[in-house]
Amino acid sequence: MAIQPSTKTLSYTNKWGGEASGPAEKSGKPTVSVKDLSTITPLYKFGSSALTAKQGYEIHDGKIYVVSGSGNDNDGKKPSSATLTVVSLAGKVLKTYSVKAVSDMATLKTLGVTDTGYLEAEGLKVKDGAAYLGFAAKGTDDVRKAVIIKYDLI
Repeated sequence: MAIQPSTKTLSYTNKWGGEASGPAEKSGKPTVSVKDLSTITPLYKFGSSALTAKQGYEIHDGKIYVVSGSGNDNDGKKPSSATLTVVSLAGKVLKTYSVKAVSDMATLKTLGVTDTGYLEAEGLKVKDGAAYLGFAAKGTDDVRKAVIIKYDLI
């Protein structure tokens, strides 16, 4: 059964108007339409150490996919790292993948992704047997770019 929306008044007050040439100042507490999730029973409750260091989650086909990792210091001296972990809904780690593409600094530079090897995991989507991993990339120009790497799940 779908949760029906209800109206809630927020606790803070907004003020608007009052400019010299505009309408008089007004204030009020915003009212929003919400679906109160506190009224539902969770499908699953679990805990796993694999879920603590994460940059993104995806639940797909009864499994939780978690991407984690860290960008290097953007100095070109050490590679970035990323890991994709598959966890059951009971919290058991089923498989861990090391995402090798983020540590291949030479290829990342050749492809024009980053000249320093900086890639930071930001999110993922799982579809049709592949994980699409999202990264923030930057180099010596310090301009952030979005990069998506397709990772086939075996």
